[in-house]
Amino acid sequence: MLGRNGSGKTTFSKQLNAILRPSEGTVTVDEMGTKDAEKLYDIRQRVGMVFQNPDNQMVAANVEEEVAFGPENLGMESDTIVARVKQALEQVRMWKRRKTAPNHLSGGQKQRIAIAGILAMHPDYIVLDEPTAMLDPKGRKEVMEALQRLNQEQEMTVILITHDMEEAALASRVILLADGQMRFDGRPEKFFGADALLAEMGMEAPLSYRVRKLIDSDVFEKKIGDARVEEATIDKREKVAEYDKTGREWEASSELVDKKKNKKAESRDR
Repeated sequence: MLGRNGSGKTTFSKQLNAILRPSEGTVTVDEMGTKDAEKLYDIRQRVGMVFQNPDNQMVAANVEEEVAFGPENLGMESDTIVARVKQALEQVRMWKRRKTAPNHLSGGQKQRIAIAGILAMHPDYIVLDEPTAMLDPKGRKEVMEALQRLNQEQEMTVILITHDMEEAALASRVILLADGQMRFDGRPEKFFGADALLAEMGMEAPLSYRVRKLIDSDVFEKKIGDARVEEATIDKREKVAEYDKTGREWEASSELVDKKKNKKAESRDR
């Protein structure tokens, strides 16, 4: 879920588990309307919510107790709680830190604990409102990897509100909100290719998409100082010297360009 500040993303997310309820229209979760007070318990069991600042969701003395807080409030049996806590912490790879106090964890670890606390409730859907906004790159990577595992391995629906286009590139579906209205709903690659819409919204396609687009083009350009070297229709395997799996760091080695130039010079000499 993408959109400028004030576009309605957070308001929309809070409607999904009935923190807010619509004054007009309807919101349904698995055919249950959020206006129906008798359905609120069932809706909130199915839809878990993780907010931007994990410190606002920490209430216990250690990680294990933190994750157990939700199931305990549902009145579950002790054996069930223990099993759910262990499962949730293993899902976010934090079981070894179960006795650690939350204030001794990094930002990324705290956010993973907040996610585990929701997972222990066994929701069908998890909604996250900019969960990586306050994290450093390492913490951001930890959280996104945890979410990808939940989606791909546990087949859990993940609804992620973000301003980060690289995070949006990992999704199977992108929705763009503007002034409370849906402006786009479709695959990320179609959204990133909508140049006019991106320009209107003041957005830019992520680096990973732009690099793939460059790789697929017939012309590879590389700036070296003030000079521009243009190589046409070269082998795609030679286009990118280094491109890490996250798509965040890309470096085309100048040695490739020099190698091609030398080959051309040798051909002319012969």
